[in-house]
Amino acid sequence: MAKRPRQQRILSYGEFRPTGVDDSISRRMQALAGLGETVAGVAEQFGKAKATELAPEQAFEDVRKAKEEGTELKKKNPFAWGASTYNATLQKAVVDSKELDFAEQASRIAIENPTDVIAFDRLIAEQAKVTLSNVQPEFEGHVRRRVELIAANTSAKIYGQQVSRNMEEANQLSISNIESAQSDMLRAANSGLVDQSQEMYDDISL
Repeated sequence: MAKRPRQQRILSYGEFRPTGVDDSISRRMQALAGLGETVAGVAEQFGKAKATELAPEQAFEDVRKAKEEGTELKKKNPFAWGASTYNATLQKAVVDSKELDFAEQASRIAIENPTDVIAFDRLIAEQAKVTLSNVQPEFEGHVRRRVELIAANTSAKIYGQQVSRNMEEANQLSISNIESAQSDMLRAANSGLVDQSQEMYDDISL
């Protein structure tokens, strides 16, 4: 009689393993987010570079308009793009413009008073007040230094010209006095006033 095969006990069951979750969408979203940040960073760098590049031209244009229209100039917020370059250019443009205007007036006053340092100093002081009267407080210190330097240098030139003129006039006067004294001495000698003529000669020789 045939024997049935011996049955074996099932000792363990296989674990349930769910199929893997598709995370491709998540990876794509992360990639897009990273790309967006990169694009934003590049755009910001480009914007800052462009703002810095255009800042000087904008500052000069604002100074020109302010001079023509009499409007007030304002520096940019330090955190704004290109602010550092704009503010530095703006300040230089304002100071240079005021310096040029004052230098032109100083030259005019010097031409009108080439050898009168007292008159020049009085007029240049009045002009300095006019120049500084319409300068905004944030630029006044820089403009004042330029104004004072121009006034001092031009005044020194006027003083030198005045001294030269005074010396020339003094020399001319001395020569004229000597010539006059010589004429008087000759007249006295021709008139037989020998002693008087000698005294005149001694005075001239001193």
